[in-house]
This record gives sequence, C-alpha cells and structure tokens, in this order.
Amino acid sequence: MIIVLSKKKTDSRPLHEWLKEVDEPIAVLHQEQHETHAGMARSDGKFELVPIKSYTNSGEVEAVVHKLSQANHISKIISFAESDVVRAAQARQALGLAGQSVQSAIAYRDKYEMKNALFRTGIPSPMCAPLNTVLDALEFADNYGWPIIIKPKRLAGSLGIAILHSANELEDFCRQADTGIGSISDFIVEQYVQIAKMYHVDGLMKNGAVHWHFASEYLCPPLDAIMRKNPIVGGVNLVQSAPKTQKIVSLVKDAIAVLPAPPDLTSFHAEVFEEENSNFLICEIASRTPGGRVPEMIKYLTGIDLERETARGQVCLPEQSYPPYHDDKFCAYIMIPPQEGRLKQLPENCPFCWVPEFEILANTGQTFQDVKKSTEQIGWALIEGSTREELNSRISQFDGWIQDNIAWSKRIPE
Repeated sequence: MIIVLSKKKTDSRPLHEWLKEVDEPIAVLHQEQHETHAGMARSDGKFELVPIKSYTNSGEVEAVVHKLSQANHISKIISFAESDVVRAAQARQALGLAGQSVQSAIAYRDKYEMKNALFRTGIPSPMCAPLNTVLDALEFADNYGWPIIIKPKRLAGSLGIAILHSANELEDFCRQADTGIGSISDFIVEQYVQIAKMYHVDGLMKNGAVHWHFASEYLCPPLDAIMRKNPIVGGVNLVQSAPKTQKIVSLVKDAIAVLPAPPDLTSFHAEVFEEENSNFLICEIASRTPGGRVPEMIKYLTGIDLERETARGQVCLPEQSYPPYHDDKFCAYIMIPPQEGRLKQLPENCPFCWVPEFEILANTGQTFQDVKKSTEQIGWALIEGSTREELNSRISQFDGWIQDNIAWSKRIPE
C-alpha cells in the first residue's frame, strides 16, 4: 500500500490519473470536510479515502498511518504540503521506508537548520539565530541593528512574520504572541535585508541535483502582501535564458547541492532576495510544490504539472522528458486577497481575452478577517502578454477592474 498525505482538496489532485501505473492500493489521507475526487471514488477499490478530522494540528494523521501499517504492507509515503514534509519523513523512518529522510525534511522545513547549513558552505543568506528567550533577539539587534525580522521556524506563506524596529515593538510582539503560532522558542530572529526585488525558483530535484527549473519574479514580496503595501499579489515569469535569471538559478542549484538530498524526484520552491547592490541571497527553500497559483502559471506556460511530477517521483514512476521552455510570452499569476469585512459584490466572469484562467473562490455575504498569509485569496487569475511591458499594463487594467467589481462592507456583523 502507498499512503498519500493530501492536505489540499483531493478533487484538485487526480491521483487516479497520475498514478494509474501503480498496481497496489493507495490510501489518501485528506481533510475531512474536503470533497473527494470522483475519479478516485470510481477507481475499483484501488483508492481508500481516509478523512482526517483535525488534519494539521493533531497527531491523527500519524495515528492513522500507524493503524494502516498494522493491516497492510506500506511501500511508500508521499506528501505535497510543507506541513506534511517532516511528518511524512518521520513515518518513513518509523516504518523503515525509503524516501526523504527526517534529516533532509528538517533541513528543508526548519529555517534555522536550513540557513545554518547554507552558512557552513558559504551560500549567501541573511544572518539569523535561534530564539530561546527574548534576550536572544535583543542581543541579535545589538549585533546587527534594528529592524529585525522574527519568523516561525516551520511555517509557510509568511504566516507569523513580523518586522520589528525597536525593543518596544519586540515587547508588543511578545505580548501578542499567544496566537496559536507557538512560543518564542518556535521562532528565529533574522537580519533585515533591504531588497530591490524578490524571486522564486520552482522545479524538480533528485539526489541533490536540479532536474528542471522555472524562475519567476514576485510582483511584491510576500511580506508586503501581508502588510498591505501593495494591492497586487502574485508574480510573473522571468526570461529563463537571461544572464540574470541564470545567476539566480545557479545560486538555488548551489543551495540544493549542499542540503541533505531527497533521493526521489521531488518538487522544490526557493525564494531569492536581490539587494539594492545587485547581490543575491537565498531567503529560504522548501522541498514541496509552490503555492499561490504558481503551479497553474507554470503548467499554462510549459505544460509541466509539478504536483503530478512530484507524486510520480515519490513512488519512483518513470520521469517524463522536460523540453526546454522558449521565452516567447509572459504570464502573471494574480491572487485577489480578502479584506476584513463582508463581501457585498463579486464578478461572475472576467471580460478580458488576455485572461485565460479566472476563478472566484468566495460568495457574496461571506465574512473575512484581514490577511494573515500571503497566499490567502478569494479569487485568482492568469494574465498573459507578449512583452513584459504589455503584461504590466494588463495587470494594472485587471487590478482596476477588480477594484470596481468587488465591494466590501468593512464592518463585520456581530
């Protein structure tokens, strides 16, 4: 039996198509309230769909994996989400299975362990330190200056990150830290870097080598999305053949080469800072498929489905050939973030022919809190253009249309 950890809705992962060559049963552990894929439900008993009531914040996933292992021979455990990387590796270790090790999973998940490994091998990354008490943050600020960044060791989507400019702000942060994210020892302190631009490189890796990659630029850094510094949230593909892009990719390849390697074909998501002096630094890197509609953009431009490839790679199915991408067009993925309040008005369709994909994920009357993660969205779109200039103009036009066609009531009813 193969066990699949699928925090995301299973109706968006056609595992019955991706893993059709597999001739053993597959148990898919998924969030209880999510709908299951009709194709898997009709798969002649090959798939066992196992709903998990409290998927993220309990030990129920691990308990179900153990229970399944008592009744079945488990051959593989595969995962997609960042929150599943370490627990999947721990389950493999407990059952004596091949795949990404606990050491590798932690190196790609724990930001301090990751950056420490990069420092030891000379890969440029912002200075950081673990936190045991608030005094560690104050000492770090004495050494590197204010502002400082406080971030959780093992969360994604910029959740829980704060930029602090003084000891008073640090005190306020600690006062508000009882938010379920964790204690101070679950955070690291990091040097604030004044960045000019921020990039992400996504692709597939195996045994410390990059098998395929695709580089993009954030329209605004994810942390700016949380802080509402930019109404546009998303990114756009870079010219893959450009010397600057090659330099960014080379840095990511160097980082992957020094971190403990997953032995099977696995997706990765790396973020890179460009400083104002044009130096590049690794922000962080994860051994999982990117979020935030990056996979949709990549699939639209290249035909490569990163989730499909990592699913097949983790069960050792044959790797497909990856033809080179021709820099013949630009595409942006755009997310429409929620606002605090009640949704009063939403568009049903998008009128622009240069928006090949558009989806609204919310309903009028729904209420929302303000953004806490950079990937939160009530809708999304892909926008294409033949040049970067044309694309930028279309992004502005789309944003104006969104502002005119989405309305909020700022007050949330009691």
